[in-house]
Amino acid sequence: MIILIVKFIGMVSSAVSNRSSEKLSFVIFSTASAILFRYLFMLREKRKDYNSQENNKTSSGASQEDENIDIIQYLPPHLLREKEKEKRRQAKIENYSMKSKMYDNISMLSPADKLLCKVSLRKARWYITRELAEWNEEGEGSIKLLFEPRKGSGSKESTATTYTISDKKNICVLCGNKKHHTRYYIVPYCYRSHLPQRFKSHMSHDIVVVCANCRVHCEQLTQKRMKEIELSYRAKGDYKSQFEHDPMLYKVRSSALALMHWKHKIPENKLKYHENIVCKYLSTIGSIDMKQTFSMVTPTLLQKAVDVDFRVENPKFIPGAELVVQMLKGDEEKIENFVLEWRKFFIENFKPNFLPQGWKIDNPVASDSRISTSDC
Repeated sequence: MIILIVKFIGMVSSAVSNRSSEKLSFVIFSTASAILFRYLFMLREKRKDYNSQENNKTSSGASQEDENIDIIQYLPPHLLREKEKEKRRQAKIENYSMKSKMYDNISMLSPADKLLCKVSLRKARWYITRELAEWNEEGEGSIKLLFEPRKGSGSKESTATTYTISDKKNICVLCGNKKHHTRYYIVPYCYRSHLPQRFKSHMSHDIVVVCANCRVHCEQLTQKRMKEIELSYRAKGDYKSQFEHDPMLYKVRSSALALMHWKHKIPENKLKYHENIVCKYLSTIGSIDMKQTFSMVTPTLLQKAVDVDFRVENPKFIPGAELVVQMLKGDEEKIENFVLEWRKFFIENFKPNFLPQGWKIDNPVASDSRISTSDC
């Protein structure tokens, strides 16, 4: 191709020179030269593309890593901070994950060999050490009670019974992950801990397995709903915030900051005003004499005025969790509805695909039986 273009240039030049048209010869020669250079440039670009493709095939891993590094460099600061936080969180997953599995699925049998429920190994040993049960012939997979349980224990066929007697898998109920598990309280623990005992004892129905990664999303939505509930209850009564601002101490801090950073820009009358406020405060706490002027105030004393804590804690403040439970007023019907609402929230927002068999929103929320009817 290059040879043909060169021959063409030579032929055109000779033909035009015979006609004694130097101007036309120059135009045609320039056009042909441009075509030649364009062709050479395209040829070089194609060779570059070919070489880059070959390099990608041999070192795709390294190039991908370099590309990720380049992308990270152009991320905005807030995304870089989030990325660093996620990196630190991933490094700590092992530390706050459960060290042992949540469900042991030990069968509890009645003296008549009827399956009553599934319990944890710890609960099974509790019965054994108190001589209330003995290991079954099959080994540590089941225990048999040495006394007759209450009438009705495990006799009613319902979804609650199905839940208590079914084996529970040690996997994340949201994604099915088999590693890095945590206990997740469907009714947040800060609420659950303040509920009456019968809504907590032997009631592990609302404690499920969630992996560390899924927990981040769960906690975000749960915290948001908790704030909404707290604000709605605070709006119903005269409940003040945890901290209130002391207006006088706030003025002291503002004046001290103004004198420390912008004294040379403040008008004379305003300057006297700020100096009087700071001097009055320092004399009140005994740092200077009442008769001393601001010129006697050292940078250390001025810093003391800057560091004054103008926030005053409200002694009658009630934490959000306690306030919410107090508003239930011990009414069992209200508490039951409260628990059911959290179960609905869990199902509707997180859509778990791996809940234990028999887990239902309308299962009992309280237990009156002394015998554990769940694997707790």
